[in-house]
Amino acid sequence: MEEIVVRSWDNPIIRESYEWMLRVGRKLKEKLVLVGGWATYLQAQNLDSRALPSLDIDFVALKENFRGIEKHLLADNFVPVSFRYIKYYHETLDGGLKEISLEDSKRIPPLNLENCFWTSYGMKR
Repeated sequence: MEEIVVRSWDNPIIRESYEWMLRVGRKLKEKLVLVGGWATYLQAQNLDSRALPSLDIDFVALKENFRGIEKHLLADNFVPVSFRYIKYYHETLDGGLKEISLEDSKRIPPLNLENCFWTSYGMKR
């Protein structure tokens, strides 16, 4: 039951993840391919089927395109962590989200943080 609550459009991090997926996807559509949960969700919507929205944003790209993709993610304040790019949020009293820096995120208990992840998978040509 908890999974349904977490993966609901009522959850502000779901809406934020969706907006970032659209924003970056539109900018870089020639350079990356959406895979994973959001790709499944969008395909289910196209088929008039039901699916749960995703939390993280997964993409595949050619290795030679990664520098340009990373440049855009860094410009949008995503922080590189291993093979992911993370944007940290803290939930506000009114139920919204406030973007916070990596440094600020270290002072907040993890239970009180929300994260938006871009997960990258590279392919050689």
